[in-house]
Amino acid sequence: MNAAQPDGTTALSWAVNRDEPEIAAMLLRAGAKPNAANEYGVTPLWLAADAANLPMVDLLLNAGADARTSALNGETALMRAAHTGSVEIVQKLVAHGADVNAKDTTKGQTALMRAAAASHPQVVAALIEHGADVKAYSKGGFTPLLFAAQQGDEESARDRKSTRLNSS
Repeated sequence: MNAAQPDGTTALSWAVNRDEPEIAAMLLRAGAKPNAANEYGVTPLWLAADAANLPMVDLLLNAGADARTSALNGETALMRAAHTGSVEIVQKLVAHGADVNAKDTTKGQTALMRAAAASHPQVVAALIEHGADVKAYSKGGFTPLLFAAQQGDEESARDRKSTRLNSS
C-alpha cells in the first residue's frame, strides 16, 4: 500500500496529483500513509494545496495529514495554497495547525509574501487575520508590502480591519 517509486512517490501521491478522489479515499481506507513524502519532502497534502484542490485537502486532513509539514526547501502546503489563491484551503490548513509565519529555507518567504506576490488580496486578508507577520523580511529584504507593491496590488496593501500590510 505504501510502496514508493525510487523518488519516494506513492500511489496516494499519484491519486492526488491526478485528481482521483475516489482512488485516494480507497488508498487511505486501505492504510496509505497521508504524510508519505517523496525525496523532495513533497507530501500528498502539499500536492493538493498546489492544485488548489479543496476536496482533496479535506480528504487528506481528515485522514490525518499534517498541515505543518514542509518540503525539503521549507515550502509548506500553506505557502502553496497562498500562492494559488485558495482562501478556503488557507483557512483549512490554518485550522489544522499550519504555521502562518513559517519561512522557506531558500528565499525566507512566508505564505503572506507568497499571497502578496501573486496578487491574492483575499488570501492576504485571511493570513493577516490569523496572525501573519506583516513586518517579516525575506532573505532578499522584501516585506509583504514590497511584494504587493511590486505587483501593483493596491488591495492587498489597504487597511483591513485595523491590520494592514503597511502597518508601522
